[in-house]
Amino acid sequence: MNSESRNGAKVVWLAVHTTEGIMRAVDLRAWATWPGSSHAANDETGVLLAGSGDGFVDYSLAAWTLRAANHYSENLEQCGWARWTRAEWLSRPKLLDTTACWLADRSKARGIPLRRLTDDEIRRKVPGVLGHGDYSRATGDGTHTDPGPNYPWDVVLAQANAYANGDDMPITDDDARKIAQAVLNESRARADDPSRTINLGALMTNWNAANKDVLNAVAAVELDPAALASQIVAALPAGSAGVTPQQIEDALRQVLREGTGTGA
Repeated sequence: MNSESRNGAKVVWLAVHTTEGIMRAVDLRAWATWPGSSHAANDETGVLLAGSGDGFVDYSLAAWTLRAANHYSENLEQCGWARWTRAEWLSRPKLLDTTACWLADRSKARGIPLRRLTDDEIRRKVPGVLGHGDYSRATGDGTHTDPGPNYPWDVVLAQANAYANGDDMPITDDDARKIAQAVLNESRARADDPSRTINLGALMTNWNAANKDVLNAVAAVELDPAALASQIVAALPAGSAGVTPQQIEDALRQVLREGTGTGA
């Protein structure tokens, strides 16, 4: 994706946008002729793709998202429309929740307050949260209006602050699939090396809630989705609440089907 050096600029803003047409984060990532770029994208299914590990711009670099403010902002593209009513936004709770998760995560990473900025604060580059439309209106740099006049800032920022202050951040369906894929990978490794032992706790401690990835899985399990689902949920580390045994079981069955082609 398009990116450039921040040239030493300090990141002070977390900016949210809308894609105005592309409705799945994976499709935005796959857009080969995209003239811009972003650090992250999410959609109404609960998928949140963030950073270079998920195919977006690394947070150390400037994305082509907020015109003259690229160098000192981090940016999230929400798959949606600036024209949506408040009711239409609120009918997509997974989209709003993953936006809140992203804001909380990046607030912690950058030390940026989770509060929406006024036009005067934007002009003075006060650290905080803004929409692309806020930036355009305050600075005259561009004409964007996203995420729109009906965006539920009160809901999103309240949830973001709750997550930043210690409330458990949810695991999305996409996260559940990543956990399930790690379990599947380890079950295959055990088939090649029967001496490997079952250690769900060790596997789950490698779940990193900050970047939503499973790192360096070191345990192996027998892949029985129904039997493993509750054990996996119980083994997740603190701060990873919000996932249900059924969610994990469904994800395990899906990756097993995709991995074997047997329809198991």
